[in-house]
Amino acid sequence: MVELSQTIGIRIRLIYYPPYYSKYNPAERCWAALEHYWNGAILDSIEADLQWTSHMGWKGIAPIVYLIDGTYEKEVKVCLVS
Repeated sequence: MVELSQTIGIRIRLIYYPPYYSKYNPAERCWAALEHYWNGAILDSIEADLQWTSHMGWKGIAPIVYLIDGTYEKEVKVCLVS
């Protein structure tokens, strides 16, 4: 960036996003994709949720969708598979 600035003779001021800005947060990006996919659909039942999620996909990969009926115990952490 410095080299470009010197070459074209223009002062460039960089502005940084805060470290946890939603643009760089994977969970926020996922929610944005889901909201776009659902496009305002009313997800008012478990059946509707499962119906929508089981038909979505990304880059040709479909999700494995199933209902976990229950609650997590306190202090239990879910490991994310990457």
